[in-house]
Amino acid sequence: EPPAGAADRGAAAADGAELLEQVGGDARLLGEIADLFVRESGKHLAALRQAIGSRDAEALGREIHTLRGMLRGLRSGAADQQAARLQSLDLEGQGVEAAGACDLLEQAVASFGERLVKLAGEARSAESAEHPVGRQAVAGVAAPVGDGP
Repeated sequence: EPPAGAADRGAAAADGAELLEQVGGDARLLGEIADLFVRESGKHLAALRQAIGSRDAEALGREIHTLRGMLRGLRSGAADQQAARLQSLDLEGQGVEAAGACDLLEQAVASFGERLVKLAGEARSAESAEHPVGRQAVAGVAAPVGDGP
């Protein structure tokens, strides 16, 4: 039987490969997307928290819709499920539950953001290893090819 968490790691690796494929294998682009996600998701989460506090269902709906679009586009899985749970709650009658769901959503988004940044870093490292730049690479290009003297 696989160790606890192995299925989650396997799913994360598969999702990571899909994300990298989605950006044409461009690790730099994936890094930019990860940075943008972390920055923008934080803004939307703060706006969600504000909407819940002021019981503004319209603002909540707008922010959750935008955040879920981001999460789905990046195949976030658990974070999108948490967002869907929050979206399904009635802000007037379930304000306490909405605040709790928002806490869980913040945790899931933070975890996903960390995983996304890590994936981008790993992809950049792998890309660098495949395309070394520096003295060795330059020396290898400059070295004569053939039988020599």
